[in-house]
Amino acid sequence: MSAPVALVTGAAGGIGRPLCQALSAEGFRVAAVDREGAGDGAAFFPVDLADSDGPRNAVDAVNRAFGRLDLVVHAAGLFESCATEDVGVEAWDRMMAINLRAGFFLAQAALPVLQGNAGSVVFISSVAGFYPRRDQAAYCVSKAGLEHLARVLALDFADRNVRVNVVRPGVVETGMARESYGMEGLARWAASVPMQRLAQSSDIADAVIYLAKARHVTGHVLTVDGGQTINFVRAG
Repeated sequence: MSAPVALVTGAAGGIGRPLCQALSAEGFRVAAVDREGAGDGAAFFPVDLADSDGPRNAVDAVNRAFGRLDLVVHAAGLFESCATEDVGVEAWDRMMAINLRAGFFLAQAALPVLQGNAGSVVFISSVAGFYPRRDQAAYCVSKAGLEHLARVLALDFADRNVRVNVVRPGVVETGMARESYGMEGLARWAASVPMQRLAQSSDIADAVIYLAKARHVTGHVLTVDGGQTINFVRAG
C-alpha cells in the first residue's frame, strides 16, 4: 500500500514548515500548500487560500499528483492586531477568508477523497478562539468560528468515517510571534504559562500527529498551551 498523503496549508510558516518535517518523519508524503516557499521534505503547491477557488484548487492538485489524500491540516493563518475602531472591511474579510473560510472549503473539497482512506482534517486554531483579546476582534472571531466549524463538520463527516479535530495552541514561539510581540512581549506571555515556557512548533506537530492517528477522536479541541488557559481561568 502506498504511503499516506498529508496536505498542509501555511507550509512555509513557523508552524507549517516544522509540521511538514514531522509528518514526513512519520511516513507521510507531504504536500506543502502556501503562497510562496515550501515545507522541508515536501512537494510544493503554490496556492493563495484567500482566492475563493484556492482551497479546491489545492485539493485537486494534490489528489492529481499523489492519487490519494489521508490528512488535511489547515495551518495557514493571518494574524493582525488592530484597534477595533480602525478595522476595515477588506482586512476583516481577508482574515475570515484565510483563517476560517479556507478551512471549510478545504474540508469540503477533500471529503470525497478522505472518506476512501478513513482520513481526517485538523484545523490549527488559537487560545484566542477561546478567550477574548483586546484589539484582535477579527482574529479571535475567526478562530472561534474555526473551532465550531470543526464540531459541525465532525458531525457531518462521521458517517463517512472522516474525523475533524482542532489543535488550539497558546502563543507559539515563531518568527511571526516575535515580530508581533517582541522579545519582551513573549517573555510576558511565557510568564503567564504555568509550565514557564511558550509552545514550540514541535509541540504543535506532536498534537497534530496524535489527532491524525487517534481513530476514535473527532470533534475535539486539543489545547496545547502549557496550562496558560486554565491559569487565566484560575486568575479570574
